[in-house]
Amino acid sequence: MANDEIAKLIKAQEELSRKIQEARLKHRDAGIQMIKETMSELGITAEMLGFYAVSTVPASTKKQHKTFPAKRVFGHVEPKYRDPKTGSTWSGRGKPPRWLGDNKDEFLIKDKAA
Repeated sequence: MANDEIAKLIKAQEELSRKIQEARLKHRDAGIQMIKETMSELGITAEMLGFYAVSTVPASTKKQHKTFPAKRVFGHVEPKYRDPKTGSTWSGRGKPPRWLGDNKDEFLIKDKAA
């Protein structure tokens, strides 16, 4: 008799879990729809919020793999530092070259026209 009671309680728990999940999905879908409508009314795009486009190729035409956000493209930056011995330059972005050492001021390009 105790086993039957436990089995009924487990079944009731599973049913409640299913109903909770359905309610969450319904609430989430309503929230998504409200956000889309508000964004449309205000002219807000996903990019304005910091989201980037993902591949729009239909899933059936591409291999099964994860989609990643589009890469951000950064503009060209003029060099800020120059090695007088080799003429090598560094813009200040990324890992500093070995020739730069600890004293950056020594290699700073003072005339931007050069």
